[in-house]
Amino acid sequence: MKGIILQLTDSLQLGGAEHLLMDLVVGLKEHNFYPIVCSIDNGPLAFELENRGVEVIVISKKRSKDISLVWRLCQLVQKRDVGLIHSHFPVSDIYGWIVSKICRIPQVITVHGDIFSDKNLFLSFVFRDTNRIVTVSHDLKRKLLAFCPHVNNVQVVHNGIRVEDVRNQLIDKVYAKNRVNLKANDFTIGSIGGLRKVKGYEFLLEAIAIARKAFPNVKLVLVGNGPQRSLLQEKAEKLGISDIVIFVGWRKDIPQLLSAFDLYVCSSLKEGVSISLLEAMAASKPVIATNVGGNPEVVEDGKTGLLVPPKDPQKIAEAVSKLLDNENKQLEMGRAGLERVKEKFSISKTVREYKEVYLEVLHKGRS
Repeated sequence: MKGIILQLTDSLQLGGAEHLLMDLVVGLKEHNFYPIVCSIDNGPLAFELENRGVEVIVISKKRSKDISLVWRLCQLVQKRDVGLIHSHFPVSDIYGWIVSKICRIPQVITVHGDIFSDKNLFLSFVFRDTNRIVTVSHDLKRKLLAFCPHVNNVQVVHNGIRVEDVRNQLIDKVYAKNRVNLKANDFTIGSIGGLRKVKGYEFLLEAIAIARKAFPNVKLVLVGNGPQRSLLQEKAEKLGISDIVIFVGWRKDIPQLLSAFDLYVCSSLKEGVSISLLEAMAASKPVIATNVGGNPEVVEDGKTGLLVPPKDPQKIAEAVSKLLDNENKQLEMGRAGLERVKEKFSISKTVREYKEVYLEVLHKGRS
């Protein structure tokens, strides 16, 4: 069996899917696979991967549709005796599919989010003809089958995280709050993600403005950067809450920031399986999440957190108030969330399931 797996990705930016890729390839090395990460675009995650002993190759596109990229990928596959291509994100899925056909090796595709639209119609052909498709949630599997009804090679592998890595980096809550200029008695709500429209932060800001009326010591910390940052800052000004909303930008010290939070909110309009949501639960934080995508597969409503409708500031504010009023419920949900992540969403479980996918696909390729 060829143990070299080419992990083909569109980018190496600091997103949840890219972090999953990093944890996956590090875990695969412990299972006698040799993963090579090949990215069509460079990014800061390349340095992180190399620090963890992972080989990284950046093979940039020269134009939007670059046929030479196929040739360069084929050369890489043949030179390194790659046994399987595992692609992430639509552009890589298409290039990976072409290369897998030319080089006669199997391909596994992971669908990390809702990419099912008319502009991606060619993907439906790729999906029908690839060896295996993995979706990170049952919700995405249902959407994929609606987009491409005749596909019969789909399975779900939930995202996972390194729970103990999160736990080992937690720090004292008061100290953590001081690091972001918060007081010990500030009720701190946090959210982590790119500042993009799909994250629903405009509705979270409106919810905080509502909650503040009853709880004047509430604060919101937004971790991440993105195209909506200035718009969100302007909205906070208009809502009169700029003094209680802290934009900290991208940060690498996520567990330390989670230590400062009393509550975590995922306000997304669409979601696969949020790595940040899993990390918050691993840090024993009660969570509020919109009832979209994979969120209901992660959050047990009323047990590990609360589910709310998307785009509904009033319902988010009510959920915040419900937990603000009940410290025992916060602690209870935090403990239950930690146990759920340990049981269902550990990276070791994710790696084992991908290993089984690879072995099955490689075995079928030989038979």
